[in-house]
Amino acid sequence: MSINLNDAKYLELWYQQKARKNFWAYRRYIRGREFLYNWFIVDMTRNLQQFYIDYKRGLKPIYIFNTPPQHGKSWALSDLISFICADDPGLRVIFGSFSDALGIRTNNYCQRTWSSSRSKAIFPDFNIPLSNVVTQANQFKRNKSLIEYYSVKNQKVGYFRNTTVNGAVTGESLDIGIIDDPLKGRKEANSKLILDSIWDWFTDDYYTRASKNAGFLIVMTRWGVSDLVGRILARMSESDNYIKLIKYKAIAEEDEQYRKKGEALFPELKDINFLLKRKSLMTDIGWQSTYQQEPILTGGNIFKESYWRYWTELPKLKLKFITVDTAQKTKTINDYTVFQCWGLGVDGKIYLLDKLRDKLESPDLRKYAYKFYQSHNTPVRKPGDIHLQGMYIEDKSSGTGLIQELKRLSCKIYNVQRSTDKVFRAEDDAPYVASGHVLLNKNVPGVENIVSEGKNFPNDVYDDDIDCTMTAIEVVFIEKLLGGSLMSAMGG
Repeated sequence: MSINLNDAKYLELWYQQKARKNFWAYRRYIRGREFLYNWFIVDMTRNLQQFYIDYKRGLKPIYIFNTPPQHGKSWALSDLISFICADDPGLRVIFGSFSDALGIRTNNYCQRTWSSSRSKAIFPDFNIPLSNVVTQANQFKRNKSLIEYYSVKNQKVGYFRNTTVNGAVTGESLDIGIIDDPLKGRKEANSKLILDSIWDWFTDDYYTRASKNAGFLIVMTRWGVSDLVGRILARMSESDNYIKLIKYKAIAEEDEQYRKKGEALFPELKDINFLLKRKSLMTDIGWQSTYQQEPILTGGNIFKESYWRYWTELPKLKLKFITVDTAQKTKTINDYTVFQCWGLGVDGKIYLLDKLRDKLESPDLRKYAYKFYQSHNTPVRKPGDIHLQGMYIEDKSSGTGLIQELKRLSCKIYNVQRSTDKVFRAEDDAPYVASGHVLLNKNVPGVENIVSEGKNFPNDVYDDDIDCTMTAIEVVFIEKLLGGSLMSAMGG
Protein backbone atom coordinates (compact mmCIF):
# COMPACT_ATOMS: atom_id res chain seq x y z
CA MET A 1 0.00 0.00 0.00
CA SER A 2 1.39 3.38 -1.04
CA ILE A 3 1.13 6.49 1.16
CA ASN A 4 0.51 9.82 -0.54
CA LEU A 5 1.62 13.22 0.73
CA ASN A 6 -1.62 13.94 2.57
CA ASP A 7 -1.53 10.55 4.29
CA ALA A 8 2.06 11.19 5.39
CA LYS A 9 1.06 14.61 6.73
CA TYR A 10 -1.80 13.21 8.80
CA LEU A 11 0.38 10.34 9.99
CA GLU A 12 2.99 12.78 11.23
CA LEU A 13 0.35 14.91 12.97
CA TRP A 14 -0.96 11.78 14.66
CA TYR A 15 2.53 10.84 15.81
CA GLN A 16 3.18 14.36 17.10
CA GLN A 17 0.04 14.18 19.20
CA LYS A 18 1.09 10.78 20.52
CA ALA A 19 4.59 12.07 21.31
CA ARG A 20 3.03 14.87 23.38
CA LYS A 21 1.79 12.33 25.93
CA ASN A 22 3.93 9.23 25.45
CA PHE A 23 7.63 9.44 26.29
CA TRP A 24 8.53 6.41 24.17
CA ALA A 25 6.82 7.91 21.12
CA TYR A 26 8.53 11.21 21.90
CA ARG A 27 11.99 9.63 21.98
CA ARG A 28 11.48 7.83 18.68
CA TYR A 29 10.12 10.94 16.97
CA ILE A 30 12.77 13.34 18.30
CA ARG A 31 15.76 11.11 17.61
CA GLY A 32 14.47 9.66 14.34
CA ARG A 33 16.69 7.21 12.52
CA GLU A 34 19.66 7.70 14.85
CA PHE A 35 17.77 6.01 17.69
CA LEU A 36 19.30 2.65 18.66
CA TYR A 37 17.13 0.62 20.99
CA ASN A 38 16.09 -2.77 22.32
CA TRP A 39 13.87 -4.06 25.18
CA PHE A 40 16.12 -2.44 27.80
CA ILE A 41 15.73 1.02 26.29
CA VAL A 42 11.96 0.53 26.01
CA ASP A 43 11.72 -0.67 29.61
CA MET A 44 13.84 2.16 30.97
CA THR A 45 11.83 4.69 28.97
CA ARG A 46 8.57 3.38 30.39
CA ASN A 47 9.94 3.50 33.93
CA LEU A 48 11.14 7.06 33.40
CA GLN A 49 7.67 8.09 32.27
CA GLN A 50 6.20 6.35 35.32
CA PHE A 51 8.47 8.50 37.49
CA TYR A 52 6.99 11.61 35.88
CA ILE A 53 3.44 10.26 36.35
CA ASP A 54 4.15 9.55 40.03
CA TYR A 55 5.51 13.07 40.43
CA LYS A 56 2.33 14.50 38.91
CA ARG A 57 0.30 12.40 41.36
CA GLY A 58 2.11 14.00 44.29
CA LEU A 59 3.84 10.80 45.46
CA LYS A 60 7.19 12.54 46.07
CA PRO A 61 8.96 9.79 44.12
CA ILE A 62 12.61 8.90 44.34
CA TYR A 63 13.39 6.62 41.41
CA ILE A 64 16.82 5.00 41.36
CA PHE A 65 18.12 3.43 38.15
CA ASN A 66 21.27 1.33 38.43
CA THR A 67 22.75 0.62 35.02
CA PRO A 68 26.17 -0.46 33.76
CA PRO A 69 28.37 2.23 32.19
CA GLN A 70 27.99 3.22 28.54
CA HIS A 71 24.53 1.72 28.08
CA GLY A 72 22.55 4.79 27.09
CA LYS A 73 21.40 6.15 30.45
CA SER A 74 22.58 9.71 29.75
CA TRP A 75 20.70 9.70 26.41
CA ALA A 76 17.56 8.68 28.25
CA LEU A 77 17.96 11.40 30.87
CA SER A 78 18.56 14.10 28.26
CA ASP A 79 15.42 13.03 26.42
CA LEU A 80 13.39 12.95 29.64
CA ILE A 81 14.46 16.47 30.60
CA SER A 82 13.55 17.85 27.19
CA PHE A 83 10.18 16.03 27.37
CA ILE A 84 9.00 16.96 30.88
CA CYS A 85 10.11 20.60 30.73
CA ALA A 86 8.30 21.13 27.43
CA ASP A 87 5.24 19.31 28.77
CA ASP A 88 5.16 21.50 31.90
CA PRO A 89 6.97 24.83 31.36
CA GLY A 90 6.49 25.66 35.03
CA LEU A 91 8.89 22.93 36.16
CA ARG A 92 12.08 23.87 37.97
CA VAL A 93 14.63 21.16 37.25
CA ILE A 94 18.13 20.95 38.71
CA PHE A 95 20.53 18.45 37.16
CA GLY A 96 23.69 17.34 38.97
CA SER A 97 26.59 15.09 38.00
CA PHE A 98 30.25 14.54 38.83
CA SER A 99 31.31 16.47 35.74
CA ASP A 100 30.59 20.03 34.68
CA ALA A 101 31.11 18.85 31.09
CA LEU A 102 28.28 16.30 31.39
CA GLY A 103 25.92 18.99 32.66
CA ILE A 104 26.85 21.35 29.84
CA ARG A 105 26.41 18.56 27.29
CA THR A 106 22.92 17.86 28.64
CA ASN A 107 22.16 21.58 28.58
CA ASN A 108 23.31 21.89 24.95
CA TYR A 109 21.27 18.86 23.91
CA CYS A 110 18.13 20.36 25.44
CA GLN A 111 18.76 23.70 23.72
CA ARG A 112 19.17 22.00 20.34
CA THR A 113 16.12 19.80 20.88
CA TRP A 114 13.85 22.65 22.00
CA SER A 115 14.98 24.74 19.02
CA SER A 116 14.23 21.94 16.54
CA SER A 117 11.19 21.87 14.29
CA ARG A 118 10.14 18.48 15.68
CA SER A 119 10.05 19.69 19.29
CA LYS A 120 8.15 22.83 18.28
CA ALA A 121 5.61 20.69 16.43
CA ILE A 122 5.01 18.56 19.54
CA PHE A 123 4.98 21.43 22.05
CA PRO A 124 4.10 24.59 20.10
CA ASP A 125 3.52 26.70 23.23
CA PHE A 126 6.92 25.97 24.78
CA ASN A 127 9.48 28.76 24.39
CA ILE A 128 13.12 29.46 25.20
CA PRO A 129 15.12 32.62 24.37
CA LEU A 130 16.13 32.73 20.72
CA SER A 131 19.77 33.51 21.48
CA ASN A 132 22.34 33.20 24.23
CA VAL A 133 21.48 35.41 27.22
CA VAL A 134 23.77 35.34 30.26
CA THR A 135 23.10 38.27 32.60
CA GLN A 136 20.85 40.83 30.92
CA ALA A 137 18.16 42.09 33.28
CA ASN A 138 14.48 41.54 32.51
CA GLN A 139 15.26 38.82 29.98
CA PHE A 140 14.92 35.07 30.13
CA LYS A 141 18.34 33.43 30.48
CA ARG A 142 19.85 30.92 28.09
CA ASN A 143 23.43 29.90 28.73
CA LYS A 144 25.60 26.87 29.49
CA SER A 145 24.32 26.44 33.07
CA LEU A 146 20.77 27.82 32.98
CA ILE A 147 17.88 27.75 30.52
CA GLU A 148 14.72 29.64 31.44
CA TYR A 149 11.60 28.67 29.51
CA TYR A 150 8.01 29.78 29.47
CA SER A 151 4.50 29.28 28.11
CA VAL A 152 2.61 32.33 26.90
CA LYS A 153 -0.67 30.41 26.84
CA ASN A 154 -0.48 29.12 30.42
CA GLN A 155 1.62 31.96 31.85
CA LYS A 156 4.11 29.44 33.24
CA VAL A 157 7.81 30.08 33.78
CA GLY A 158 10.39 27.47 34.77
CA TYR A 159 14.04 26.60 34.33
CA PHE A 160 16.61 23.88 33.77
CA ARG A 161 19.73 24.35 35.84
CA ASN A 162 22.80 22.14 35.57
CA THR A 163 25.48 21.95 38.23
CA THR A 164 28.00 19.52 39.65
CA VAL A 165 27.68 17.32 42.70
CA ASN A 166 28.94 19.54 45.54
CA GLY A 167 28.13 22.54 43.34
CA ALA A 168 26.23 25.53 44.70
CA VAL A 169 22.43 25.41 44.55
CA THR A 170 21.81 28.05 47.21
CA GLY A 171 18.85 30.25 46.41
CA GLU A 172 17.46 27.78 43.88
CA SER A 173 14.28 25.72 44.14
CA LEU A 174 13.51 22.44 42.45
CA ASP A 175 10.43 20.46 41.54
CA ILE A 176 12.44 17.66 40.00
CA GLY A 177 16.02 16.83 40.89
CA ILE A 178 18.03 14.65 38.53
CA ILE A 179 21.43 13.18 39.34
CA ASP A 180 23.46 11.42 36.67
CA ASP A 181 26.52 9.58 38.02
CA PRO A 182 27.64 11.51 41.12
CA LEU A 183 30.94 9.58 41.23
CA LYS A 184 33.73 9.91 38.70
CA GLY A 185 35.15 6.44 39.16
CA ARG A 186 36.61 3.81 41.45
CA LYS A 187 39.14 6.12 43.10
CA GLU A 188 36.41 8.47 44.30
CA ALA A 189 34.18 5.54 45.25
CA ASN A 190 36.90 4.25 47.59
CA SER A 191 37.23 7.58 49.37
CA LYS A 192 35.09 7.86 52.50
CA LEU A 193 35.76 11.60 52.51
CA ILE A 194 34.27 11.99 49.02
CA LEU A 195 31.34 9.66 49.75
CA ASP A 196 30.54 11.66 52.89
CA SER A 197 30.80 14.97 51.03
CA ILE A 198 28.38 13.76 48.33
CA TRP A 199 25.90 12.60 50.98
CA ASP A 200 26.20 15.90 52.84
CA TRP A 201 25.62 17.82 49.60
CA PHE A 202 22.57 15.70 48.79
CA THR A 203 20.97 15.98 52.23
CA ASP A 204 22.01 19.51 53.25
CA ASP A 205 21.96 21.35 49.91
CA TYR A 206 20.22 19.50 47.09
CA TYR A 207 17.40 17.80 49.01
CA THR A 208 16.58 21.00 50.92
CA ARG A 209 15.88 22.84 47.65
CA ALA A 210 12.85 20.62 47.05
CA SER A 211 9.32 21.93 46.69
CA LYS A 212 6.50 20.26 48.67
CA ASN A 213 5.93 17.30 46.31
CA ALA A 214 9.30 17.25 44.56
CA GLY A 215 10.58 14.13 42.86
CA PHE A 216 14.16 12.90 42.57
CA LEU A 217 15.63 10.77 39.83
CA ILE A 218 19.03 9.17 40.35
CA VAL A 219 20.68 7.25 37.54
CA MET A 220 24.07 5.82 38.35
CA THR A 221 26.40 2.89 38.20
CA ARG A 222 26.88 1.25 41.61
CA TRP A 223 30.33 1.45 43.12
CA GLY A 224 29.86 0.22 46.69
CA VAL A 225 27.41 -0.20 49.54
CA SER A 226 28.17 3.27 50.92
CA ASP A 227 27.63 5.21 47.70
CA LEU A 228 24.73 7.65 47.31
CA VAL A 229 22.23 4.94 46.37
CA GLY A 230 23.27 2.70 49.26
CA ARG A 231 22.78 5.52 51.74
CA ILE A 232 19.42 6.59 50.34
CA LEU A 233 18.10 3.02 50.53
CA ALA A 234 19.41 2.57 54.07
CA ARG A 235 18.60 5.96 55.54
CA MET A 236 15.51 7.27 53.79
CA SER A 237 13.19 4.30 54.23
CA GLU A 238 11.35 6.20 56.94
CA SER A 239 10.83 9.35 54.85
CA ASP A 240 7.52 10.15 53.14
CA ASN A 241 9.05 9.67 49.70
CA TYR A 242 7.97 6.83 47.42
CA ILE A 243 11.26 5.06 46.68
CA LYS A 244 11.64 2.67 43.74
CA LEU A 245 14.84 0.84 42.80
CA ILE A 246 15.29 -0.46 39.25
CA LYS A 247 18.42 -2.49 38.48
CA TYR A 248 19.75 -3.57 35.10
CA LYS A 249 22.58 -6.11 35.08
CA ALA A 250 25.03 -6.14 32.18
CA ILE A 251 24.71 -9.94 31.93
CA ALA A 252 21.61 -11.78 33.11
CA GLU A 253 22.36 -14.11 36.03
CA GLU A 254 19.06 -15.97 35.59
CA ASP A 255 16.21 -16.06 33.11
CA GLU A 256 14.36 -12.73 33.06
CA GLN A 257 11.21 -11.45 31.38
CA TYR A 258 12.99 -10.22 28.26
CA ARG A 259 16.22 -12.25 28.14
CA LYS A 260 17.78 -15.55 29.07
CA LYS A 261 20.51 -16.26 31.58
CA GLY A 262 23.90 -15.23 30.18
CA GLU A 263 22.54 -12.70 27.67
CA ALA A 264 23.80 -9.13 27.42
CA LEU A 265 21.65 -6.18 28.45
CA PHE A 266 22.06 -4.15 25.25
CA PRO A 267 23.88 -6.35 22.71
CA GLU A 268 23.26 -3.84 19.92
CA LEU A 269 25.58 -1.49 21.85
CA LYS A 270 27.74 -3.76 24.06
CA ASP A 271 27.64 -7.41 22.99
CA ILE A 272 28.39 -10.39 25.20
CA ASN A 273 31.97 -10.75 23.93
CA PHE A 274 32.74 -7.16 24.86
CA LEU A 275 31.28 -7.67 28.34
CA LEU A 276 33.10 -10.95 28.98
CA LYS A 277 36.40 -9.40 27.93
CA ARG A 278 35.75 -6.47 30.24
CA LYS A 279 34.90 -8.88 33.07
CA SER A 280 38.18 -10.75 32.59
CA LEU A 281 40.10 -7.53 33.22
CA MET A 282 38.27 -6.63 36.43
CA THR A 283 38.19 -7.89 39.99
CA ASP A 284 35.07 -9.78 41.07
CA ILE A 285 34.17 -6.91 43.39
CA GLY A 286 34.55 -4.34 40.61
CA TRP A 287 32.53 -6.38 38.12
CA GLN A 288 29.71 -7.16 40.53
CA SER A 289 29.22 -3.55 41.55
CA THR A 290 29.93 -1.65 38.34
CA TYR A 291 28.36 -3.98 35.77
CA GLN A 292 25.99 -6.18 37.76
CA GLN A 293 24.77 -3.47 40.19
CA GLU A 294 25.41 -5.74 43.17
CA PRO A 295 28.04 -4.06 45.35
CA ILE A 296 29.75 -6.43 47.72
CA LEU A 297 30.61 -5.50 51.28
CA THR A 298 34.39 -5.56 51.37
CA GLY A 299 35.01 -5.50 55.07
CA GLY A 300 38.54 -5.05 56.30
CA ASN A 301 38.10 -8.31 58.24
CA ILE A 302 39.23 -6.47 61.36
CA PHE A 303 36.40 -7.68 63.62
CA LYS A 304 35.78 -11.23 62.44
CA GLU A 305 32.39 -12.67 63.27
CA SER A 306 34.09 -15.60 65.01
CA TYR A 307 35.81 -13.22 67.45
CA TRP A 308 32.68 -12.37 69.40
CA ARG A 309 31.82 -14.09 72.68
CA TYR A 310 28.49 -14.05 74.51
CA TRP A 311 27.66 -14.20 78.19
CA THR A 312 24.71 -16.03 79.70
CA GLU A 313 25.56 -15.67 83.40
CA LEU A 314 26.88 -12.31 84.53
CA PRO A 315 29.94 -12.43 86.82
CA LYS A 316 30.53 -10.05 89.69
CA LEU A 317 30.99 -6.53 88.36
CA LYS A 318 33.25 -3.73 89.59
CA LEU A 319 31.26 -0.97 87.91
CA LYS A 320 29.06 0.05 84.98
CA PHE A 321 29.64 2.73 82.36
CA ILE A 322 27.82 4.06 79.30
CA THR A 323 29.24 4.87 75.87
CA VAL A 324 27.44 7.06 73.35
CA ASP A 325 27.80 7.55 69.60
CA THR A 326 25.69 10.52 68.53
CA ALA A 327 24.44 11.05 65.00
CA GLN A 328 26.32 13.42 62.72
CA LYS A 329 22.94 14.95 62.01
CA THR A 330 19.58 14.41 63.61
CA LYS A 331 17.33 14.12 60.57
CA THR A 332 15.38 11.00 59.65
CA ILE A 333 17.54 10.51 56.59
CA ASN A 334 20.78 10.50 58.52
CA ASP A 335 22.55 8.56 61.25
CA TYR A 336 21.49 6.73 64.36
CA THR A 337 22.43 7.62 67.91
CA VAL A 338 23.52 4.66 70.05
CA PHE A 339 23.71 4.26 73.82
CA GLN A 340 25.45 1.18 75.25
CA CYS A 341 25.77 0.21 78.91
CA TRP A 342 28.72 -2.00 79.82
CA GLY A 343 29.81 -3.74 82.99
CA LEU A 344 33.44 -4.21 83.98
CA GLY A 345 33.83 -7.63 85.58
CA VAL A 346 36.18 -8.59 88.37
CA ASP A 347 37.74 -10.88 85.76
CA GLY A 348 38.88 -7.82 83.79
CA LYS A 349 36.43 -8.37 80.93
CA ILE A 350 33.61 -6.09 79.79
CA TYR A 351 30.00 -7.25 79.41
CA LEU A 352 27.27 -5.64 77.33
CA LEU A 353 24.28 -5.03 79.60
CA ASP A 354 21.95 -2.86 77.55
CA LYS A 355 21.77 -0.72 74.44
CA LEU A 356 19.50 1.69 72.61
CA ARG A 357 19.73 2.66 68.93
CA ASP A 358 17.41 5.23 67.38
CA LYS A 359 17.21 8.27 65.13
CA LEU A 360 16.76 11.11 67.58
CA GLU A 361 16.20 14.81 67.13
CA SER A 362 16.76 17.41 69.80
CA PRO A 363 15.21 17.62 72.40
CA ASP A 364 14.53 13.86 72.11
CA LEU A 365 18.28 13.25 72.09
CA ARG A 366 18.67 14.85 75.53
CA LYS A 367 15.51 13.19 76.86
CA TYR A 368 16.52 9.67 75.80
CA ALA A 369 20.13 10.16 76.92
CA TYR A 370 19.01 11.28 80.37
CA LYS A 371 16.47 8.45 80.62
CA PHE A 372 19.09 5.85 79.62
CA TYR A 373 21.56 7.33 82.12
CA GLN A 374 19.05 7.31 84.96
CA SER A 375 17.91 3.75 84.20
CA HIS A 376 21.43 2.54 85.01
CA ASN A 377 22.27 5.06 87.72
CA THR A 378 20.78 2.93 90.48
CA PRO A 379 21.60 3.80 94.11
CA VAL A 380 24.45 1.91 95.80
CA ARG A 381 22.92 0.93 99.16
CA LYS A 382 24.47 -2.41 100.01
CA PRO A 383 27.47 -4.55 99.15
CA GLY A 384 27.13 -5.93 95.65
CA ASP A 385 25.28 -2.91 94.24
CA ILE A 386 27.10 -1.65 91.16
CA HIS A 387 27.66 2.06 90.72
CA LEU A 388 27.59 3.85 87.37
CA GLN A 389 31.01 5.32 86.60
CA GLY A 390 29.56 7.76 84.08
CA MET A 391 28.69 8.35 80.45
CA TYR A 392 31.35 8.72 77.75
CA ILE A 393 30.34 10.94 74.81
CA GLU A 394 32.49 11.90 71.85
CA ASP A 395 32.84 15.67 71.75
CA LYS A 396 31.64 16.20 68.16
CA SER A 397 28.53 17.24 66.22
CA SER A 398 25.37 16.73 68.28
CA GLY A 399 27.46 15.17 71.06
CA THR A 400 28.99 18.51 72.00
CA GLY A 401 25.67 20.06 72.92
CA LEU A 402 24.52 16.88 74.64
CA ILE A 403 27.57 16.91 76.91
CA GLN A 404 26.74 20.39 78.17
CA GLU A 405 23.03 19.64 78.63
CA LEU A 406 23.63 16.47 80.64
CA LYS A 407 26.26 18.12 82.81
CA ARG A 408 23.68 20.77 83.70
CA LEU A 409 21.44 17.91 84.83
CA SER A 410 24.23 16.75 87.20
CA CYS A 411 25.07 13.64 85.17
CA LYS A 412 28.65 12.41 85.37
CA ILE A 413 29.84 12.94 81.80
CA TYR A 414 33.24 12.33 80.26
CA ASN A 415 34.21 14.19 77.09
CA VAL A 416 35.86 11.89 74.56
CA GLN A 417 38.32 13.70 72.29
CA ARG A 418 39.57 11.91 69.20
CA SER A 419 42.26 12.55 66.62
CA THR A 420 42.94 8.96 65.50
CA ASP A 421 41.39 7.46 62.35
CA LYS A 422 38.67 4.86 63.00
CA VAL A 423 40.53 2.14 61.12
CA PHE A 424 43.66 2.62 63.23
CA ARG A 425 41.48 2.56 66.35
CA ALA A 426 39.81 -0.64 65.17
CA GLU A 427 43.16 -2.33 64.65
CA ASP A 428 44.04 -1.52 68.27
CA ASP A 429 40.63 -2.59 69.57
CA ALA A 430 40.10 -5.87 67.68
CA PRO A 431 42.62 -7.96 69.68
CA TYR A 432 40.51 -7.43 72.82
CA VAL A 433 37.49 -8.86 71.01
CA ALA A 434 39.52 -11.74 69.58
CA SER A 435 40.95 -12.62 73.01
CA GLY A 436 37.49 -12.86 74.57
CA HIS A 437 37.68 -9.70 76.69
CA VAL A 438 34.49 -8.25 75.15
CA LEU A 439 31.28 -10.20 75.73
CA LEU A 440 27.88 -9.49 74.21
CA ASN A 441 24.48 -10.79 75.23
CA LYS A 442 21.96 -12.21 72.75
CA ASN A 443 19.04 -10.95 74.84
CA VAL A 444 20.06 -7.33 74.31
CA PRO A 445 17.88 -5.93 71.48
CA GLY A 446 19.83 -5.17 68.31
CA VAL A 447 23.05 -6.83 69.46
CA GLU A 448 23.42 -8.31 65.96
CA ASN A 449 24.15 -4.80 64.65
CA ILE A 450 27.44 -4.74 66.54
CA VAL A 451 28.53 -7.99 64.89
CA SER A 452 27.41 -7.09 61.35
CA GLU A 453 28.89 -3.59 61.47
CA GLY A 454 32.11 -5.01 62.87
CA LYS A 455 32.33 -7.64 60.14
CA ASN A 456 31.91 -5.06 57.38
CA PHE A 457 33.88 -2.26 59.01
CA PRO A 458 34.86 0.27 57.71
CA ASN A 459 32.70 -0.11 54.59
CA ASP A 460 29.22 -0.57 56.00
CA VAL A 461 26.60 2.15 55.57
CA TYR A 462 26.43 2.50 59.35
CA ASP A 463 29.14 2.16 61.99
CA ASP A 464 27.40 3.69 65.01
CA ASP A 465 27.06 0.47 67.04
CA ILE A 466 30.59 -0.80 66.45
CA ASP A 467 31.97 2.68 67.11
CA CYS A 468 30.18 2.74 70.46
CA THR A 469 31.65 -0.67 71.30
CA MET A 470 35.11 0.51 70.26
CA THR A 471 34.76 3.40 72.70
CA ALA A 472 33.99 0.91 75.48
CA ILE A 473 37.13 -1.07 74.63
CA GLU A 474 39.24 2.07 74.57
CA VAL A 475 37.80 3.39 77.83
CA VAL A 476 38.68 0.21 79.71
CA PHE A 477 41.71 -1.32 78.00
CA ILE A 478 43.62 1.30 76.07
CA GLU A 479 45.59 4.23 77.51
CA LYS A 480 44.28 6.79 75.05
CA LEU A 481 41.21 8.42 76.61
CA LEU A 482 40.79 10.89 79.43
CA GLY A 483 44.40 10.73 80.53
CA GLY A 484 44.19 7.05 81.41
CA SER A 485 41.89 4.10 81.16
CA LEU A 486 39.44 2.94 83.78
CA MET A 487 41.62 -0.06 84.48
CA SER A 488 44.58 2.22 85.22
CA ALA A 489 42.45 4.54 87.34
CA MET A 490 41.28 1.55 89.38
CA GLY A 491 44.66 -0.05 89.59
CA GLY A 492 43.50 -2.89 87.33
